[in-house]
Amino acid sequence: MESDSVSPNNAMNDAISIDNWLDVVDREYLSSFIKAGGSTVKFAVTAENRKQDLSEKLNALCQQRNFVFVKTNAVECGVHMPQHIFYKLASAMDWRLLARFVIKQLLGQKLYQVDGIEPRDTFDIVDSIARANQVDKNTVCYELRNALSENVLSNSKMLKAFRETMHHLCLMEMLAGPTEVSQRKNLLNWLTGETPRIGLVRHLGIQTSINRSTARYFIESTLYWVQYAGYSGTILYLDNTRVTRYPSPRDGKRNYNKPQTIEHYELLRQFIDDTDHLFGMFLLVVTNEDFIDEKSLRGWKIYQALQTRIMNDVRDEKIINPVAALVKLA
Repeated sequence: MESDSVSPNNAMNDAISIDNWLDVVDREYLSSFIKAGGSTVKFAVTAENRKQDLSEKLNALCQQRNFVFVKTNAVECGVHMPQHIFYKLASAMDWRLLARFVIKQLLGQKLYQVDGIEPRDTFDIVDSIARANQVDKNTVCYELRNALSENVLSNSKMLKAFRETMHHLCLMEMLAGPTEVSQRKNLLNWLTGETPRIGLVRHLGIQTSINRSTARYFIESTLYWVQYAGYSGTILYLDNTRVTRYPSPRDGKRNYNKPQTIEHYELLRQFIDDTDHLFGMFLLVVTNEDFIDEKSLRGWKIYQALQTRIMNDVRDEKIINPVAALVKLA
């Protein structure tokens, strides 16, 4: 081993195959560390024609390991704004299914027989559990209300506004009347950013807006909720190639000026520094050679706070480190 006296860009001359790298990711992260509640941020430099293969194989790995897979890019999502990343995350979630998984788990803890009841196959999970246990549904609802209050509404690992939202979504799975259907639509529209006005849900006791200041806490709470519902964790695939483009393409799509690029890099820096507060997340930032090019006017060199966190300070001249923060994929 020796000190890396060459430029970070030169240190990336060698590449590892996508298959070999994903084997390492599965073994070192997905099957154990992330599943146990840990989080990590990785950067992958790869060619444009290799991204689809990487995405598809990572998604297949997600299905095998029971992870939620969320894919976005800097064209469709304003990746310099944390609330936009949260909205993309929220839009990819099946919130009703997550609520049914939580209901099943809580009633199982109340010693109801829940084996064989699949939340994906029923829209009235409470009725299914009541029938399976030959118990009046009203009795099950009473016990579920108490369990939701104790385990969801009072769970300090989630932001207050978020747990109130999840509490209402679970109650709405239990009560399927016209009022609940209408309220659930408004709640989900607010949560996913379709209608971001807080006034839409304030009557439910939710007082915190989703904005630049609060989005990180909504992200943290969402990641926790995914694992609480029984998934192994969340994999967020974020392609930030568009951010590195200079001069900006004139194709009518979203572009980023230098201040917005720096905001994006600062957001990634925050994700790296906040991994201790993120539950079960594997964030993969997929990028291009411009990102690590020392001559690039939109690469990592314009924001050293990010660069110093992901560049390899020490390297082996002959051996590629597949668990490094930044790898090059072939």
